[in-house]
Amino acid sequence: MQVLLNDLSFWSFLRFYILSKVLRFAEFFYFVIPNYFEIKKIKSFKNLKVGKSAFVFAGGPSISQLDINKIKIYKDKGFDVFAGNSFINSNLGQVIKPDYYFISDDKFFHKHNSSFVYDENLKVVRNIEEMGIPCFYPHRYSKYVSRHNNSFIFNDTIDLFSSNVADLTKPRPYVSMTLYKALSLACYMGYSKIYICGFDNDYFKNYQCNHKNEIYFEDKHFYTNEIGENTIRKVDKNFHKSMSSLLIHISTLFSGLEKFEKYPIINLDCQGLVDAFSKDHNLDIYK
Repeated sequence: MQVLLNDLSFWSFLRFYILSKVLRFAEFFYFVIPNYFEIKKIKSFKNLKVGKSAFVFAGGPSISQLDINKIKIYKDKGFDVFAGNSFINSNLGQVIKPDYYFISDDKFFHKHNSSFVYDENLKVVRNIEEMGIPCFYPHRYSKYVSRHNNSFIFNDTIDLFSSNVADLTKPRPYVSMTLYKALSLACYMGYSKIYICGFDNDYFKNYQCNHKNEIYFEDKHFYTNEIGENTIRKVDKNFHKSMSSLLIHISTLFSGLEKFEKYPIINLDCQGLVDAFSKDHNLDIYK
């Protein structure tokens, strides 16, 4: 995204800057202020886990490299687990109960497809609440959240001009990826080692464009075969009108992770494309 901003003329950059600040103010007025005291509860997590270690698991296929039983051994030794979205429906989620959970995708709160899909997603939210796992939701969806001690609202405002990476009470400078936000909390909590996996960001490798210039790709997760998920996706032209637009978006996924480089993050996907973090470790974690 920074490269894109650098290519703008002065006046285009100024218009973009002003628009971003107007949108941020609107979000602050409509969502942050009404949830101000709920959002401030996130402050209680600051440096709560200094000296501890954690796993942050996203949904990419690289998770399949890991041995569930070996992960459980590390969890029993005191490692915490951050996860989100549909993780709890997977075999891994059934064996490894997450310590912290993030639900951020709008598919959990809006009926974009069939009511069956919506009901399945909503069931994830209810399951997490019933299990008593601390769960974190974006401020704009606070009205859907059952208010109890294990539900937390965070500031999900994006501000590309912000330098804040870890504090979820403030606007973030990276793209809206659910487990990026979980990674933010892990950094905020002060873990000495944060091991990540499933942050593949490589589905662009199978983009296909048909005779109508419609772009399709296969969006696979590590639990795809387990739950019979349909993985063929059509790119919405309302968001990305061309392949160039789409590839620029892909670059922001990688540059977003680069903003976390100063934190003690280790990538367990040794052959993955994410090169922002060290891949050196001594964990016995693979199959």
